Amino acid sequence: MSLFLISFAALFSVVNPLGTVPIFIGLTKEKSRKEITSIAIWASFNTFIILVVSFFSGSYILDFFWNKSRIITNIWGYYNCNVWLCFINRKFF
Repeated sequence: MSLFLISFAALFSVVNPLGTVPIFIGLTKEKSRKEITSIAIWASFNTFIILVVSFFSGSYILDFFWNKSRIITNIWGYYNCNVWLCFINRKFF
């Protein structure tokens, strides 16, 4: 039961239904009830497919990026240093 609650909390924070409902309503306010239902079913299906693919291939993707993390960290650090130097010297892009 505790694994379910942890998984549910993680998925809930990733999917963020409370944040996406207003966007969905705003984008579908001029649609008919049938079209809204169809869009909601397709969105749910696509989300399910993304979650299943992530479940099975997530460890491989994380391993790939974990090996590249030193390079990404160095690039990100270099970028941040340049941004802060621009702010300090008041030379903006």
